[in-house]
Amino acid sequence: EQGLSESVVYDIVQDNDGYIWMATGYRLNKFDGVRFENFFEQQGLNSARTRTLFIDEEGKIWVGSESGVNYIDQDSIYNEPVYQLMRNSTVISIYQDGNGDMWFGTDGDGLWHFSQDELVAQYTTSNGLADNRIRAIEEGKSDELWFATRNGLSRLSNGSFRNFRVEDGLPANRIRDLKVDDSGSLWIGSRNGLV
Repeated sequence: EQGLSESVVYDIVQDNDGYIWMATGYRLNKFDGVRFENFFEQQGLNSARTRTLFIDEEGKIWVGSESGVNYIDQDSIYNEPVYQLMRNSTVISIYQDGNGDMWFGTDGDGLWHFSQDELVAQYTTSNGLADNRIRAIEEGKSDELWFATRNGLSRLSNGSFRNFRVEDGLPANRIRDLKVDDSGSLWIGSRNGLV
């Protein structure tokens, strides 16, 4: 009614030009302060069922959806062939680390790692992840990566995973969100509170 394509909004980011982008279950929305513009498959998205958004260091807007990932650069939607490897995955988290590598968390297919537009690895529970559903990704002060999963917290450091669960002091195994603050402390949002 007000221009937003759907009332369920999964993620929101503001781009370098001040526009607000919203991932919804039915179309990607861009708001200029007055009007909404909607984007869907006919305009190049892999899927209009968008789940997560991320703005990288170059200002590209990454769009995770139920059919992998696209990115938007200067108002054009791109479908790079290397990222189409994730076409059958629902991407629910995106992160760019300090080296410029891209990390994509999925809803059941684990974690994808790309460097300079090339696949480095796909990680799953068989590689040591706590779970194959990756809700959030953060980088610590010592270059370690943290992953919020539905079955605990995973840390990737020096090529190895270590997992943390309730028995290690977490309030719940279902981790919803992560944030590393300016002092280097890791904040963990779970189904049973904040640590």
